[in-house]
Amino acid sequence: DGRLIGPQSFLDTALAHNLLGQLSRYILHAATSAFGQWRAKSAPARSLFLTVNIPGGDLEAGDIVEQAARAVLEAGLPAGALKIEVTEHQILRDPGAAAATCARLRAAGVAVALDDFGAGFGSLTWLSRLPADTLKLDKSLIDGLVMSARTRTIVRAIIALAHELNLEVVAEGVEAAATRDLLVDLACDYAQGHLVAPALSAG
Repeated sequence: DGRLIGPQSFLDTALAHNLLGQLSRYILHAATSAFGQWRAKSAPARSLFLTVNIPGGDLEAGDIVEQAARAVLEAGLPAGALKIEVTEHQILRDPGAAAATCARLRAAGVAVALDDFGAGFGSLTWLSRLPADTLKLDKSLIDGLVMSARTRTIVRAIIALAHELNLEVVAEGVEAAATRDLLVDLACDYAQGHLVAPALSAG
């Protein structure tokens, strides 16, 4: 009926009908195709990158590397322009296999982002084990940044550690200018959230 619905309204249904893998592949190819068109039409867009989340099972699926590499090739994207986001929960299912898949993705010119960092308990371990390019700070850390000096100390240390490991850092869920200003002071590379922009149409 033309109404916009949130992801939880259809993701559970897709999961129940074993359609999550197909939906994920469709999103991967649709997103890279659109991004390729924007890059072709707009010079400023050529400095941007695209990140795509994948479901847990897709990281273990045999064709995720091939699917991502094909999407990049068909969209005419340069190496590193597509980033695949993986979460600690996905890694914990099979750490060795996850690391191997991430290494194959990077070898194929697809960057890897460690998503929701700080939401779990073993995150520091994965920094030394997982081949990645970007670290995404979980919103639960960012929410306490303004009010808590302890949280600022933790975030400062994580950002410094990530930079020592040659990882870019993205702060998730940034919704206030005061939070953004603190992140600038802490040398965070990117902010993601409604302060930057809400969900937008392609236009």
